[in-house]
Amino acid sequence: MRSFDFKKSYEELKINGEVYKIDFSDAKLKEYRKSFNEFYAESQKMQSVNTSELAKDDELKQFEHATDLTRKAIDKLLGDGSFNKLYEQSGRSLFNMMDLVEFLAELVGEKTNKVRKERAHKYIKHKKQRQKGNKR
Repeated sequence: MRSFDFKKSYEELKINGEVYKIDFSDAKLKEYRKSFNEFYAESQKMQSVNTSELAKDDELKQFEHATDLTRKAIDKLLGDGSFNKLYEQSGRSLFNMMDLVEFLAELVGEKTNKVRKERAHKYIKHKKQRQKGNKR
């Protein structure tokens, strides 16, 4: 008897000794892409600002905006409240947290590309098998 089992639609990830579960369902992948696109677009805007020309209040707003963007991205993937806990563990370093966002973005990108390549490979394999069957 043939059998089929679904692969798990999540991945477990250990961050600073704690295990987090990232949901890789189709709907979540779309949310993650949207979140990362927003994060990178806003990051680009922020990098174009000359902070040495900003007033202290504007500089503080810029930092708060960066923190909020990072919080949204991390909480989206790892669950609400994850940012606050990890921020403390990171030594309250926004740079460390941005490195984590980049790591998570790479992980999601790798997962999506892997699935896409596997599906393309299976499609091509089945197509070749059908073509061989038609030639007989």
